Order: sequence, then structure tokens, then C-alpha cells
Amino acid sequence: MEKQTLEAICNKIEVWGDWRSNYAKYVPLFIKEAARAVRWEDWDQEVFHEYFIKSSGQCVSSLKQGYFTNDEKEAIKTHWDEIAPLLQKIAQEQHEPQYEVYNELKARIRRYTDQDRRAATNRLIAGLQPQLLCTIVNQNRLWELFVQLRINTYGFALEWKPSWFENSYQILQLFKKALNTNDGYQIMTYPWQVYEEYDFENSVKTPDNDMSEDKTAEIIALLKYKKQIILQGPPGTGKTKLAKKIAQVLTSANTTEVLTKEDIIANCRDQISIPTAKTKLNFKILGVNEGGIRVENSEGKEHTAPYNEIVRMYEAKAWEKEGMIVNGTHSYSAAVAKFLHSRRDTASFGYYKIIQFHPSYSYEDFVRGIVAESKGDKIEYKNVNKPLALFAEEALKNFQNSKKIPELISKEIWVEKQYQKFKELLESDLEKFEEVLIKNETKPKITAIEDDAIRVNRYSNESDSVLIKDNDIINGYIGLYLTSPQIKIKENIVLSKSARSGMYYLYQNLTEKFKKYLQDNNLSFDPETNIEKQELNNYVLIIDEINRANLSSVLGELIYALEYRNEVVDSIYEVDGSTKLILPPNLYIIGTMNTADRSVGHIDYAIRRRFAFVNVLPEALEEDEEIYFNAAHFAKVAALFNRNNVSPEFEAKDVQLGHSYFIVKKQDAPSAAERDELFRLKMAYEVVPLLLEYVKDGILTGKIGEQDIKDYINGLKPDVS
Repeated sequence: MEKQTLEAICNKIEVWGDWRSNYAKYVPLFIKEAARAVRWEDWDQEVFHEYFIKSSGQCVSSLKQGYFTNDEKEAIKTHWDEIAPLLQKIAQEQHEPQYEVYNELKARIRRYTDQDRRAATNRLIAGLQPQLLCTIVNQNRLWELFVQLRINTYGFALEWKPSWFENSYQILQLFKKALNTNDGYQIMTYPWQVYEEYDFENSVKTPDNDMSEDKTAEIIALLKYKKQIILQGPPGTGKTKLAKKIAQVLTSANTTEVLTKEDIIANCRDQISIPTAKTKLNFKILGVNEGGIRVENSEGKEHTAPYNEIVRMYEAKAWEKEGMIVNGTHSYSAAVAKFLHSRRDTASFGYYKIIQFHPSYSYEDFVRGIVAESKGDKIEYKNVNKPLALFAEEALKNFQNSKKIPELISKEIWVEKQYQKFKELLESDLEKFEEVLIKNETKPKITAIEDDAIRVNRYSNESDSVLIKDNDIINGYIGLYLTSPQIKIKENIVLSKSARSGMYYLYQNLTEKFKKYLQDNNLSFDPETNIEKQELNNYVLIIDEINRANLSSVLGELIYALEYRNEVVDSIYEVDGSTKLILPPNLYIIGTMNTADRSVGHIDYAIRRRFAFVNVLPEALEEDEEIYFNAAHFAKVAALFNRNNVSPEFEAKDVQLGHSYFIVKKQDAPSAAERDELFRLKMAYEVVPLLLEYVKDGILTGKIGEQDIKDYINGLKPDVS
């Protein structure tokens, strides 16, 4: 997107007139009431309700989440004599920002709230000084606007300040200058509407000025900045659940209901048992090949489920329909399609993945390593990419393709499609003839067709063979014949080191053989082929229990790559002729860490510097349409975690049991009796044993009142009251 002036951006916006009218109606009344009234009872009650009671749809901004609770509202009223003078000072000054008074008011309100209601407090202050402060009261949203203005507007020279108040002031003044006005009432919607114009998380632009403080949104903003974070907290605080939620939000724009070949391959690489489409038996996915997915039936026989048939079964939901699965191939394709459909809710088809670390996890498990493959009567060892390198490769390909012009992508797609037909012909020729030469009157010949390569014997030693990777032939053909100027094999930096080294002649001959195949079949690229530009997608890797492995050993040289995205680092293993590894900027990493577990690996300072750490702590929940919450026992357990009972070696926030231990899903307990029984089971067999283990390990000590701590814990076992 090209840069524009802020004035030009604003001129394209259709102002939300209802919001501006509501703002113009109430804000002058807010200022008047705050300047004159000492007691809250003396306020005009309609104005007081709009300003202090109402959350959603309020004239300054809407806070559907993160507004003052009813108890907090009552506490503010009770201490109104401390708050009113500060409101008055702000209301009586309409020309200069009152930063000290703002901060004092913020500190006073914080005394009487359970959480730091920043946006709610900012909204009170912004409504008292419409000429000085803007209506974006959420700190993170203001930061995102700041970033987008810096990226998309000319001459943006503002510096981000330490407080919302300072940033709010300078942003509003920026809009005043751009729109050549001193009337804050006339331009009050613009900052938010410009923010929405560039909010890539929300493509729907509706008159909804909701500035709720949502923890998920805050963490996503941090993740976009830092690229890798660790969600840390004691057991049961929902760290993994939160990680999945963040991943789903980040990758939701990537995911469509269309199933592609890439989706299928990304989810079927590993061996996994899957249910059949109709019966109670299981199939086993063995991996991928050029024709489709290799599936083993219950009798141990292998079949291939074609990609196009899997897509057809997926789109039709064949497993739900009578008569659609009519033959053996159908049953395998339908089973794979059903499996992929089941993954739609848990992973965005290759765009986010979850792995779990354990104490014996190594670099060879995570990044790159050696695997042994059976090749008839001998074993072949080769270096391969492991989960991180594979995922980074997918993300990098998407990142690079998003930068390419559509014409180049269309060439690559066309060549790859023709190349797969070429390999099928070679495989057929190998079955018919004793040998297939790479070039007439030469020694090297093709000995095998593999999933992603062609095996060829060497000139110097016919008993020895090498793998010629498909990508090198495809990119070699494009470089030699579809680009201008033509790029020779030895000089094409896109190709592997092997292709550009002393064996380049093998690659050259195979590329020419592929060219001859195209000529013999009158196949040529149509420059009029129309293909859309590939969109940049987000990729998220979740590492559960990240601190259970030795991170320095597992990450190796990638410690550097975490900080310097899109820069090449050298791996200790060479794969496909290259030691190079790149972590692209569209790859995000979320780790989860149990802070109560001291038996696991230490995270050193070098690694800590590469991650941002987010506390995910226990919180008292309210029942809603989905869950019951055992508030009584949550409070009783929380009472254990105080400075008298928690060992000085620990902090209470690192070991206190999380809220998930006290949740029962309503779908699991249709009646009150079933709910109470599940509460009892959780307390007796999950909570109490863990607390007693804490006592055994010296985390919890002492007494609760006059009662020994073990007796107190055992007393939590009776029926839930």
C-alpha cells in the first residue's frame, strides 16, 4: 500500500454521524457536571449513567469487556470525595493537558478496582478534555494506530511516549493539524475510523467503537512485535488453551473452506491412525507421494488416495451420505477427507501446529537430523528437516511468493504441474525398460523415482547414486528457459549447492530432458495465464512445555535466527545440498511454561532475551452459558497461597492452582447433581493430591489458622457445598 497524507486518508472516510452526535450531546454535559457537582448524587443522573455506569455504546467509546464491575462502581461511589476534586481539576482546564492530575486520578481509581481498568479510566479522562485527548482509550489500539500511521502516512515524526495520556494528546493534535481544525468535536471519530481502516485483524468495518481491553488482543500485539513469546504461569491457568486461541486468531484470515493439495500434504506427512469413513476399523496414513496419500488398511495392505478424490470427498462430506462411497479407493479418500475435516477446528491446515517438548528432546528432533531409510538390501542415512525447519520452509515459501509478481508464480505452478507428469512418464519407462539414460550416449542413468527427487547414478561410479531434487529441476528449467535473461545452472542461486557444484551436469542433463519432454508433447507456457497474487499468511508454532527441554541445545544456531528474522543461518546438517536455514517474519512461536515445575530445564538469559514472557495467572471466573465455576473451593485453595504458607523459594503467583481445576463444562453436567459430583471428583482426585504434593515438596508449609496445613487440605475433600 502506497503512503498517503493523513488528510487524504481521512477524506475517504464516511464519518459515523450517530457517534459524533452522541458525543456532542453528552461530553459538554460531562464537563459541566464534573466542574460543578461535589457529590455523585448531585449529578444529572442521565449524564452520570452515560459516563460512569454504561459500558457498551457509551458516547466516548464502548467497552464491552474490561469495564468497571458493579462492585467497583459502588466502590468508586463510596470514595467519591477523593475522586470528585480530580475530575473537577481536569474539567476546569480545557487548554493544556494535566498529566499529573490524570495519573493521580488513575492511581485513586486503581485503589478501588480488582484489576487495572486502564481503558475505563482513560475514557473518563478523555471525555473531560475533548480538545486534548482522542477517543481511542485502549492503549494497544492507540499503539497499533501509531504504527499504521508511521507505515502508511508521509512525514510521520511522532515518538511513542511512556503513557497513554501523552500519546493520546499528540495523536489528536496530529489529526487536528492534518484536518486544519481546532474543533475536537468535529474530528473525534477519525482516529478510530483510521485505525479500523488499517486493522488487518478485522476486515469488517462497522460503526462499532468497541475498545475493550482483551488479553488476547494485547498478547497478539506483543507477538506481532516480538515474534516469539512464552505464556508462563502455574498449572491450570489455561496457557495451552490461550495459545491455541491466539494461533486461531492469527491464522483465521489464512483459512478457507477450500481444501488444497498443500493442505492435504501438510497434514498427512506423518504416520497416524485414522478412523475409516463408515466402519469402526482404523486405517493408517503412511505419508505422501506424487499421486496422493498412502493409506494402509486394517489388513496391512497399502493403497493411494488421490488428491483430487480427497478434495471431492471433503467438499461433499461423503462420510455423511449414503451411496457416495462405492469402491475401495473411495473408502480411503473419504477416510482421509473425514480426518482432515476433523482437524479444521484444531489446526488451520498447516498454518498452526502444536508440538510438546520433553527432557530428552534434541536439535535432531526439532530442527534437523539424520534418519535411516530402507533401500532394498541396504540402509541409507540422510539428513532431513524436522518440525521447525519444515514449518519454517512452508512459511518462507509463502513469504517469498507473496513478494513475487503473479506472472512468476503462474510459471512456477505450470512448470510444477508438467514436471509431475514428466516424472510419471519416467516411472513408467523404468518399469518397461532396463534402464533410462539421462541423456543419449552418456553413462548416468535414472535408477529410481522418489517422492521429491530422481535418483541417478554417477559418471565416475555407476554403483553409487545421488538424489536430484525436484525443486532444482523445476527452478533450473524456469531459470534457463522462462526468464530473461536466462540463468545458467551453475549461476542460479535459487538452486541447491549440489546443483551448482561439480555435479551440475546431472542437473543440466535432467533439465534438458524435461525440456525435450515438453517439446515432444507440444507443451508450452501461456503468458496470458491469469493468477492472483499470493497473500501473505501467518504461521504459528505452539511449543507446549517449552522449558522441559534444554532450549540452548534444542535451538542451537537458531537462537540467532529468532532475533534476526529472514536472515540466513548455517545448520550443522546439510539438507538438499544446503546448510542454510531461515526463520521468516510471518512465522510466530508461542511457548507455554509451567512456573511451578522446578525440575525442568533452565532458560538462560540469551534465550530469555529472544522471547517476551506473558504471565497467565489464576483468576476467579463467573459462570456463563458454557461453564460452572466452583468459586467456593477456588477461594479456599487460593487462601493457601499467602506469604505465611508459601516457601520463600517460590512466589505465590508461580505455584497457585489455576482456575481450570474449578471449571465444569455445562455440556458435561446437565443437572446440578452431576455438576456437584464433578466438582467433588476434581477436588478429591486432582486438586487435593497436587496440594499434598506441594506440601511434600516444601512449597506449602505451616498452618492455616490453628489447623495444620495438611489437615486443611484434606478437609477440602468433602462434598461441594
